Amino acid sequence: MAASEVGAPAAHAPIAVVWCRQVDNEAESPGYTTIPDEFPGRRETLEAIRVVGNLTVNVADTHDYWDPDPSAPLSYYPNLFLYPAAAGRYTCVGRMFLSTEDRPRIGMKTLVFETAALAASGEFGAAVLRAHATMGGRSGGDRPAADPDQSIYQGVGEGFLYHRGSTEPVVLVTAEQWEATNQVVLDLVRELPTALVALGAFLVFPYFLPVAKVDMHQFTEQLPLALAVMRVPRGEAQGDRHMKRIQGWEGAPVTLRDLTRPPTGRAAKDALPLVLQYARDHAEDKLGEVSHRVDLVEAARMKAIQDDADRQGGRDRRKEMWRIGTAM
Repeated sequence: MAASEVGAPAAHAPIAVVWCRQVDNEAESPGYTTIPDEFPGRRETLEAIRVVGNLTVNVADTHDYWDPDPSAPLSYYPNLFLYPAAAGRYTCVGRMFLSTEDRPRIGMKTLVFETAALAASGEFGAAVLRAHATMGGRSGGDRPAADPDQSIYQGVGEGFLYHRGSTEPVVLVTAEQWEATNQVVLDLVRELPTALVALGAFLVFPYFLPVAKVDMHQFTEQLPLALAVMRVPRGEAQGDRHMKRIQGWEGAPVTLRDLTRPPTGRAAKDALPLVLQYARDHAEDKLGEVSHRVDLVEAARMKAIQDDADRQGGRDRRKEMWRIGTAM
């Protein structure tokens, strides 16, 4: 793919594109196509992409799908899959689509980048969002009409900073505030330090993921998951079905936050960390200065982590994210 297709300089061009499509009506066997056929790190990168692709295609609750633009051959959902591959040497940016070329089929397109090139550019998050925007939908610079409330920044921010004391992956469930939550994820990817964002996997699904269909070790350690956002339809955000969905995740090794209900108790009183206040208030200059300083200090350590085979698990990477977040 040419650099112009990503809307960025040549240094930001992906080294490969990986397509994942539903093969049959039951979505039991997604097929994968890479362009080019061979590229550096293909085997290791494809291992990570398959983990996300199998969740995207196999677990998708297809009766809940909406078509963002039925007139388009490929209709991309307002979602994001951002995660490291091959010990962090590569960064994958993926997005789900609904194909209407012949019959409705679910799929995922993934752009593969060299992490070092994105980090060296000094605009890791911005380059990621430019790549994300080429796959349809709202661009990274646009925001919903109403600013997201503090509870969304608190919940999403926890999946980046781990400021509430746990380093388990954060799983958010949202309904009415789905688009606003999605946008906050994009904002923090753009504005927080590369050394922080490049460590974790951020998966924004446009549907609810049943815990029974998830290999939890693969999901939380192999990827490694930092934040997962799941959407439930507005009409299903209350009642017994929703409670059963939530209860399924309550026993999993994750920090579960149900944004379909107003926060109560301590969660309602927690102060928002200063860097998240900057993000909420769109104080880009202040947050940019903090992020720049963090990346200056953390660049060497980030490279050391990529070269250390014993520090690739999700827990190790989330602890690093907590350390950086605490320092910020």
